[in-house]
Amino acid sequence: AMWNGVVTAWKIRGADKGMTRKLPARESNALVDRLFSGQLLLVALAVYFVVAIRPDPADFGFTPLGALWPLAFVAGCLVYGIFVVAFEMVIRQLGVTEELTAAAYVGARSIWPRDKNKVWKLKVALAINPFTEELLYRGFLVYFLGKVFGAPWLFIGIGLLACLAAHAYQGTRILWFHAAFYCLNVALLFSPLGIVAAFGAHLIGDFYPLTLIRLQRDTYRVMRREARPLAKP
Repeated sequence: AMWNGVVTAWKIRGADKGMTRKLPARESNALVDRLFSGQLLLVALAVYFVVAIRPDPADFGFTPLGALWPLAFVAGCLVYGIFVVAFEMVIRQLGVTEELTAAAYVGARSIWPRDKNKVWKLKVALAINPFTEELLYRGFLVYFLGKVFGAPWLFIGIGLLACLAAHAYQGTRILWFHAAFYCLNVALLFSPLGIVAAFGAHLIGDFYPLTLIRLQRDTYRVMRREARPLAKP
Protein backbone atom coordinates (compact mmCIF):
# COMPACT_ATOMS: atom_id res chain seq x y z
CA ALA A 1 0.00 0.00 0.00
CA MET A 2 2.78 2.46 0.88
CA TRP A 3 4.74 1.61 -2.27
CA ASN A 4 1.66 1.95 -4.47
CA GLY A 5 0.87 5.32 -2.92
CA VAL A 6 4.35 6.75 -3.39
CA VAL A 7 4.85 5.37 -6.91
CA THR A 8 1.43 6.53 -8.04
CA ALA A 9 2.05 9.99 -6.58
CA TRP A 10 5.26 10.18 -8.61
CA LYS A 11 3.58 9.10 -11.82
CA ILE A 12 0.66 11.51 -11.56
CA ARG A 13 2.64 14.52 -10.39
CA GLY A 14 1.82 17.01 -13.07
CA ALA A 15 1.57 20.42 -14.54
CA ASP A 16 -1.11 22.97 -13.80
CA LYS A 17 -0.66 22.58 -10.03
CA GLY A 18 -2.12 19.10 -9.89
CA MET A 19 -5.21 19.83 -11.97
CA THR A 20 -4.26 17.50 -14.83
CA ARG A 21 -2.95 14.58 -12.79
CA LYS A 22 -4.30 11.38 -14.24
CA LEU A 23 -2.84 7.95 -14.78
CA PRO A 24 -2.90 6.50 -18.30
CA ALA A 25 -5.61 3.85 -18.70
CA ARG A 26 -3.15 0.95 -18.75
CA GLU A 27 -1.40 2.07 -15.55
CA SER A 28 -4.69 2.83 -13.79
CA ASN A 29 -6.03 -0.63 -14.60
CA ALA A 30 -2.76 -2.22 -13.50
CA LEU A 31 -2.89 -0.30 -10.22
CA VAL A 32 -6.36 -1.69 -9.48
CA ASP A 33 -5.09 -5.19 -10.20
CA ARG A 34 -2.24 -4.65 -7.72
CA LEU A 35 -4.59 -3.28 -5.08
CA PHE A 36 -6.94 -6.23 -5.51
CA SER A 37 -4.24 -8.91 -5.45
CA GLY A 38 -2.49 -7.16 -2.57
CA GLN A 39 -5.63 -7.22 -0.44
CA LEU A 40 -6.16 -10.93 -1.16
CA LEU A 41 -2.57 -11.61 -0.16
CA LEU A 42 -3.00 -9.71 3.11
CA VAL A 43 -6.16 -11.68 3.88
CA ALA A 44 -4.34 -14.96 3.24
CA LEU A 45 -1.46 -13.89 5.51
CA ALA A 46 -3.89 -12.83 8.24
CA VAL A 47 -5.69 -16.18 8.10
CA TYR A 48 -2.38 -18.06 8.25
CA PHE A 49 -1.20 -15.90 11.16
CA VAL A 50 -4.38 -16.53 13.15
CA VAL A 51 -4.49 -20.27 12.46
CA ALA A 52 -0.78 -21.04 12.81
CA ILE A 53 0.32 -18.64 15.56
CA ARG A 54 -2.96 -18.02 17.39
CA PRO A 55 -2.08 -14.60 18.83
CA ASP A 56 -3.92 -13.04 21.72
CA PRO A 57 -6.57 -10.73 20.19
CA ALA A 58 -6.03 -8.27 23.04
CA ASP A 59 -2.52 -7.61 21.73
CA PHE A 60 -4.03 -6.13 18.56
CA GLY A 61 -6.63 -3.89 20.13
CA PHE A 62 -9.56 -6.26 20.49
CA THR A 63 -11.23 -5.24 23.76
CA PRO A 64 -13.90 -6.93 25.93
CA LEU A 65 -16.41 -4.30 24.78
CA GLY A 66 -15.23 -4.84 21.22
CA ALA A 67 -16.29 -8.46 21.62
CA LEU A 68 -19.81 -7.10 21.31
CA TRP A 69 -18.79 -6.42 17.74
CA PRO A 70 -22.12 -5.15 16.34
CA LEU A 71 -22.25 -2.46 19.04
CA ALA A 72 -18.60 -1.47 18.65
CA PHE A 73 -18.79 -1.56 14.85
CA VAL A 74 -21.90 0.65 14.68
CA ALA A 75 -20.38 3.01 17.24
CA GLY A 76 -17.36 3.40 14.99
CA CYS A 77 -19.63 4.26 12.05
CA LEU A 78 -21.41 6.90 14.13
CA VAL A 79 -18.13 8.38 15.33
CA TYR A 80 -17.02 8.70 11.70
CA GLY A 81 -20.21 10.62 10.92
CA ILE A 82 -19.46 13.07 13.75
CA PHE A 83 -15.87 13.34 12.50
CA VAL A 84 -16.97 14.22 8.96
CA VAL A 85 -19.36 16.92 10.19
CA ALA A 86 -16.64 18.42 12.40
CA PHE A 87 -14.07 18.29 9.59
CA GLU A 88 -16.49 19.99 7.18
CA MET A 89 -17.07 22.75 9.72
CA VAL A 90 -13.34 23.31 10.11
CA ILE A 91 -12.54 23.49 6.40
CA ARG A 92 -15.55 25.75 5.84
CA GLN A 93 -14.18 28.13 8.44
CA LEU A 94 -10.79 27.99 6.74
CA GLY A 95 -12.38 28.70 3.37
CA VAL A 96 -10.89 25.67 1.61
CA THR A 97 -14.02 23.54 1.11
CA GLU A 98 -14.08 23.87 -2.69
CA GLU A 99 -10.33 23.25 -3.04
CA LEU A 100 -10.41 20.08 -0.96
CA THR A 101 -13.60 18.82 -2.61
CA ALA A 102 -12.12 19.23 -6.07
CA ALA A 103 -8.75 17.82 -5.00
CA ALA A 104 -10.50 14.71 -3.63
CA TYR A 105 -12.00 14.17 -7.08
CA VAL A 106 -8.59 14.50 -8.72
CA GLY A 107 -7.19 11.83 -6.41
CA ALA A 108 -10.12 9.46 -6.98
CA ARG A 109 -10.05 10.00 -10.74
CA SER A 110 -6.38 9.17 -10.91
CA ILE A 111 -6.92 5.55 -9.79
CA TRP A 112 -10.42 4.80 -11.08
CA PRO A 113 -10.09 1.98 -13.66
CA ARG A 114 -10.96 2.92 -17.25
CA ASP A 115 -11.82 -0.72 -17.88
CA LYS A 116 -15.36 -1.13 -16.50
CA ASN A 117 -14.73 -4.84 -16.00
CA LYS A 118 -12.21 -3.93 -13.29
CA VAL A 119 -14.49 -1.67 -11.25
CA TRP A 120 -15.67 -4.64 -9.18
CA LYS A 121 -12.06 -5.34 -8.21
CA LEU A 122 -11.69 -1.81 -6.88
CA LYS A 123 -14.92 -2.13 -4.87
CA VAL A 124 -13.83 -5.47 -3.40
CA ALA A 125 -10.45 -3.96 -2.49
CA LEU A 126 -12.23 -1.03 -0.81
CA ALA A 127 -14.40 -3.47 1.16
CA ILE A 128 -11.42 -5.51 2.36
CA ASN A 129 -9.03 -2.60 2.91
CA PRO A 130 -10.56 -1.23 6.14
CA PHE A 131 -9.94 -4.54 7.91
CA THR A 132 -6.47 -5.29 6.53
CA GLU A 133 -5.28 -1.68 6.92
CA GLU A 134 -6.54 -1.36 10.48
CA LEU A 135 -4.97 -4.68 11.46
CA LEU A 136 -1.66 -3.83 9.77
CA TYR A 137 -1.26 -0.10 10.44
CA ARG A 138 -3.06 0.19 13.76
CA GLY A 139 -3.45 -3.28 15.27
CA PHE A 140 0.07 -4.55 14.56
CA LEU A 141 2.26 -1.51 13.82
CA VAL A 142 0.82 0.85 16.42
CA TYR A 143 -0.83 -1.24 19.14
CA PHE A 144 1.20 -4.47 19.17
CA LEU A 145 4.68 -3.06 18.47
CA GLY A 146 4.03 -0.04 20.68
CA LYS A 147 3.17 -2.42 23.51
CA VAL A 148 6.12 -4.75 22.87
CA PHE A 149 8.70 -1.93 22.79
CA GLY A 150 6.95 0.20 25.40
CA ALA A 151 6.87 3.20 23.06
CA PRO A 152 3.30 3.69 21.79
CA TRP A 153 3.85 7.32 20.75
CA LEU A 154 6.85 6.36 18.62
CA PHE A 155 4.84 3.79 16.70
CA ILE A 156 1.84 6.11 16.43
CA GLY A 157 4.20 8.51 14.64
CA ILE A 158 5.62 5.75 12.41
CA GLY A 159 2.09 4.60 11.60
CA LEU A 160 1.11 8.14 10.65
CA LEU A 161 4.03 8.43 8.23
CA ALA A 162 3.15 5.05 6.71
CA CYS A 163 -0.49 6.12 6.31
CA LEU A 164 0.47 9.39 4.61
CA ALA A 165 2.85 7.57 2.26
CA ALA A 166 0.09 5.13 1.27
CA HIS A 167 -2.21 8.05 0.34
CA ALA A 168 0.43 10.34 -1.17
CA TYR A 169 -1.05 9.99 -4.66
CA GLN A 170 -4.05 12.10 -3.61
CA GLY A 171 -2.00 15.27 -3.17
CA THR A 172 -0.67 17.11 -0.15
CA ARG A 173 -3.87 18.95 0.79
CA ILE A 174 -5.91 15.75 1.04
CA LEU A 175 -3.25 14.33 3.34
CA TRP A 176 -4.54 16.67 6.05
CA PHE A 177 -7.79 14.73 5.99
CA HIS A 178 -5.99 11.39 6.12
CA ALA A 179 -3.87 12.60 9.05
CA ALA A 180 -7.02 13.60 10.96
CA PHE A 181 -8.74 10.32 10.05
CA TYR A 182 -5.68 8.38 11.20
CA CYS A 183 -5.79 10.15 14.57
CA LEU A 184 -9.48 9.31 14.86
CA ASN A 185 -8.88 5.61 14.28
CA VAL A 186 -5.94 5.54 16.68
CA ALA A 187 -8.20 7.12 19.31
CA LEU A 188 -10.82 4.42 18.66
CA LEU A 189 -8.12 1.75 18.81
CA PHE A 190 -7.07 2.80 22.32
CA SER A 191 -10.65 3.39 23.47
CA PRO A 192 -12.83 0.77 25.22
CA LEU A 193 -14.39 0.05 21.81
CA GLY A 194 -11.03 -1.02 20.40
CA ILE A 195 -10.12 -1.96 16.86
CA VAL A 196 -13.62 -3.18 15.98
CA ALA A 197 -14.87 0.42 16.12
CA ALA A 198 -11.96 1.42 13.88
CA PHE A 199 -13.14 -1.22 11.38
CA GLY A 200 -16.56 0.42 11.25
CA ALA A 201 -15.22 3.95 10.91
CA HIS A 202 -12.81 2.92 8.17
CA LEU A 203 -15.39 0.96 6.17
CA ILE A 204 -17.75 3.94 6.06
CA GLY A 205 -14.77 6.18 5.39
CA ASP A 206 -13.86 4.22 2.27
CA PHE A 207 -17.35 4.06 0.76
CA TYR A 208 -18.89 7.38 1.82
CA PRO A 209 -16.66 9.41 -0.54
CA LEU A 210 -18.01 7.39 -3.48
CA THR A 211 -21.40 9.01 -2.89
CA LEU A 212 -19.80 12.43 -3.37
CA ILE A 213 -18.11 11.76 -6.71
CA ARG A 214 -20.58 13.82 -8.75
CA LEU A 215 -20.37 16.79 -6.40
CA GLN A 216 -16.58 16.58 -6.44
CA ARG A 217 -16.53 16.31 -10.23
CA ASP A 218 -18.76 19.37 -10.67
CA THR A 219 -16.66 21.41 -8.24
CA TYR A 220 -13.50 20.31 -10.03
CA ARG A 221 -14.85 21.37 -13.41
CA VAL A 222 -15.90 24.78 -12.12
CA MET A 223 -12.49 25.37 -10.54
CA ARG A 224 -10.71 24.19 -13.66
CA ARG A 225 -12.64 26.69 -15.76
CA GLU A 226 -11.68 29.37 -13.31
CA ALA A 227 -8.06 28.12 -13.37
CA ARG A 228 -7.87 27.99 -9.58
CA PRO A 229 -5.17 25.79 -7.96
CA LEU A 230 -6.02 22.39 -6.53
CA ALA A 231 -4.00 20.00 -4.40
CA LYS A 232 -0.28 20.20 -4.88
CA PRO A 233 1.22 17.10 -6.53
